[in-house]
Amino acid sequence: MSDEHNSDPSHSDLSQVRDLLFGSQVRETELKFETRINSLESSIREEMNALRQTMDSRLSELDNSVREYIAAVDERLCSDNRAIGESLKGVAHQLTSDFAEKSHQFTTRLDSAEETLREYAVEQARNVWEELKTQSDLTTRRVDSELESIRSSTADKNSLGSMFQEIASRLSGNEDAENQVAVSADQE
Repeated sequence: MSDEHNSDPSHSDLSQVRDLLFGSQVRETELKFETRINSLESSIREEMNALRQTMDSRLSELDNSVREYIAAVDERLCSDNRAIGESLKGVAHQLTSDFAEKSHQFTTRLDSAEETLREYAVEQARNVWEELKTQSDLTTRRVDSELESIRSSTADKNSLGSMFQEIASRLSGNEDAENQVAVSADQE
């Protein structure tokens, strides 16, 4: 459409007239407007850059703060984990030490009880042996005494038997009686 107006000679004349009448004023206004727009654009750019720098700075500060907080929390967790690990090692060492001590005490008591039991068994065996020996010696003496008593009784009976036989044979003067007495003495 502007091409049509430009090609039309009356429009071009009108444009020239207008340009002559208002041209300098319009150009000044356009120039002022352009300057203001450029100034506003420059101001907006500066403000945008300042805002961008402020946002970048604040985001960087926030990022650093979050990183520092996360690092502090991570360090505290690591520290807590190390403390818990050391505590658990201490508890495990204490339990191992207590177990070793209790095991040693138990072994010592067991050895002591075993030694006491062994001593008691040896003492009891010795007492039983002495009792058996005493009973054996007493029984042997009684048997020897009874045997001696039997021997002395037997010898006395034999001597009495022989003596009675001799008396009987002298009294009876019989040889048959002597043989009977000898046979009966052998049977006894």
